[in-house]
Amino acid sequence: MKETKYVFDANVLINMQRNYPIDVFSSLWKAIEGIIDKGDVISCDMVFDEIATGGDDLVDWAKVRKTSFLDSGEAVQNIVRKILIKYPTFVTGRRNSNNADPFVIAHAKLNGYTLVSDETRVGKDNPPRIPNICDDTDFNVRVIKYVDFLRELKIKI
Repeated sequence: MKETKYVFDANVLINMQRNYPIDVFSSLWKAIEGIIDKGDVISCDMVFDEIATGGDDLVDWAKVRKTSFLDSGEAVQNIVRKILIKYPTFVTGRRNSNNADPFVIAHAKLNGYTLVSDETRVGKDNPPRIPNICDDTDFNVRVIKYVDFLRELKIKI
């Protein structure tokens, strides 16, 4: 059976730092680090850029794991282009910090990985969010919440 691999959205790491700070929940962070070091969790360069604006412990943490934030090469960019053509309001919606969103979807699609994001689906009258795009049969990416990721990997704090 093929082992599931995951792509983290920026909100997962940002919310981890906000809700489970590295200095208090070190065992959780060590568990995540082990999964990243094993290569079962990746993210992308655009997520790293989003994190880098924070100026907190998460930035230092991410710098140590910079190789886990994959480059968004031509194959990824081609998928991003398809997403933005089909969903032109995806990045230009009301949110200002979602530039990495089509890239995490593209990395998950390209690699057959599960996308981990705490975004929620929205109705058709709103700009789409990650789960809406992942549900589209043109992209068909499995997306789960962070807590479900923890359950799948049996991580407990």
